[in-house]
Amino acid sequence: MNQTITRAVLTVSFGTSVKETRVKTIESIEHAIRSQYPDCIHERAWTSRILRNKVLESEGLHIPSIQEALTKLKSNNISEVYIQPTFVTDGGEYQKLIQEVTKFQDQFSLLRIGAPLMKSEEDLAPLVAAITQSSAYPHPQSDEILLFIGHGTTSGEDFLYDQLNKALQTCGTPNLFLKTMNSLSAIEDIISIARKRRMKTITIAPFMIVAGRHALHDLASDHPDSWKSTLKQAGFTVHCNMTGLGEIPEIQQLFLHRLAKTGIND
Repeated sequence: MNQTITRAVLTVSFGTSVKETRVKTIESIEHAIRSQYPDCIHERAWTSRILRNKVLESEGLHIPSIQEALTKLKSNNISEVYIQPTFVTDGGEYQKLIQEVTKFQDQFSLLRIGAPLMKSEEDLAPLVAAITQSSAYPHPQSDEILLFIGHGTTSGEDFLYDQLNKALQTCGTPNLFLKTMNSLSAIEDIISIARKRRMKTITIAPFMIVAGRHALHDLASDHPDSWKSTLKQAGFTVHCNMTGLGEIPEIQQLFLHRLAKTGIND
């Protein structure tokens, strides 16, 4: 007789309306988690209602909210739920996740949430290693900058982004930088650095789990206010590497590590 499964993993993402990107990033992370824990029930949820509605309208694909996913798990008599978000930081979406999960705290015997990719300074060294070891990012030439661009925090308190930027510059692979879109001086800073170092080429890459419409428009489009256009106007040759972090196996392994820390292996 088969033993009833009472443990579940819920993977929570912000979401994306771009199917091709979703498959490469969010679904790749979900696949890695399913493969690591085949004896668990697996569910997904997106925090963005707008993106859930867009995917439902364009593809007929219903992706549940956190509340819907947890309600389903409860109705299926799941007693232990391990939640792994696919967020970069513990910013607004992570806080939203905690608030939603708190409402279900008494409905499961165990309910735990894994950390995002970057929660404390101890997360930075493994993150640098994942980036520099990934074949997705060829090491820049001597006259080239590889510039990662993250969303940043809405509060503007980008301490961990700043610390990761410093760690990238001391990792042994030259000319790696990280800036955030929410920093008002970010583009001016990188232009100043590139000119002082006599760099000719800047390759920009999103420091985002998903390289969706937002990243494509603001970073890599020909819109006059995009990062690509602004850097070209400043006289640089600009390349765009639009690999989402979620595509990278080394990053997927970091999420598995975060999930393991919830005690799922105990």
